[in-house]
Amino acid sequence: MEQKNLEFKIGLLIVIALIVGVSFFLFMNGFSLNDGKYIYVDFTFSGAIQEGAPIKISGVKIGKVKKMEFMFGKVNKYNKNILVRLHAYVYNEYFETIRENSQFFITTAGILGENYLGIEPGDFSKPSVKENEIFMGIEPPKMDLIIAKTSQLINDITILLSNNSENIGGLVKNASTLTKTVNEVLTENKETIKTTLTNTNKLIENTIVLTDSINNSIQDGTNIKNIIGNVSQMTFVINKKLNPLLTNVDTALNTTNSLLNETSLLLTTNKDNIKKALDNIVKLTDTSNVVLAKADSMVTEINDGKGNIGMFLKTSEIYAGVKELVFTLKKSPWKVLWRGE
Repeated sequence: MEQKNLEFKIGLLIVIALIVGVSFFLFMNGFSLNDGKYIYVDFTFSGAIQEGAPIKISGVKIGKVKKMEFMFGKVNKYNKNILVRLHAYVYNEYFETIRENSQFFITTAGILGENYLGIEPGDFSKPSVKENEIFMGIEPPKMDLIIAKTSQLINDITILLSNNSENIGGLVKNASTLTKTVNEVLTENKETIKTTLTNTNKLIENTIVLTDSINNSIQDGTNIKNIIGNVSQMTFVINKKLNPLLTNVDTALNTTNSLLNETSLLLTTNKDNIKKALDNIVKLTDTSNVVLAKADSMVTEINDGKGNIGMFLKTSEIYAGVKELVFTLKKSPWKVLWRGE
């Protein structure tokens, strides 16, 4: 009897161990009793995430990564060369929360926590995602590469400082001298700087006063509105007066244009007559020049006492005789009719 009880206990222990082992195996391989649907997230770099990693929205687990598929740099529908495709298994109760403009990223739960696939649901006014739809994920930061480059940079800086210690010492010395010089300049010009700051402060105060004056002048904008109204009214009056004036100007220009056309036509029609008239004017001018030249010559000869008129005007005896004759005729006109014996 005791042996049967022992066998029963041993059998029960074995069964419990098998159950625990199978459960642990299924758990490690991502087995879940929750029904769900698949979506796929592509990455060119997926960080340290592993199969079985949880999928979370705002810290709430909504599924898990069932599989990580290596894609060998194939081009996806977003025209990207991808290396990893995550098979994301999302539980049905959360599936409609994911929208078509959702964002997918890989992050960690705290500094040393586990990696998981995070989802930013997107705009809830957008439609929900469809099963087996493919998305492009946001790459996680390459911390290992950043740390390696930072370490290399620190090493390069250390080598640089070691090889240029003298130059750096001189630079520090020069910086100290410059600081001392600046301090002396500031000390020597303390009053000037103070005066400059005082004047600047006064300028700011005057600007504030001017701004307040402008604001008081503007007030609620009534004056400006009145000015704008007056300008608008003046513009209306000018337009009203200007339109008839423009009409008259247009009429005058049309009349002038017609007159010019008629003049052009008249000149074209009487071209030969105009040319003959101009030739006659030229000939008349030449003849006038000849006549004037002869008249000038006659006047010159008269001034020189040549010819009858010149002798009459220039000879004093003849002029005296004529003068005496005229005087005699005025005094005794009967002498013209009577001749003495």
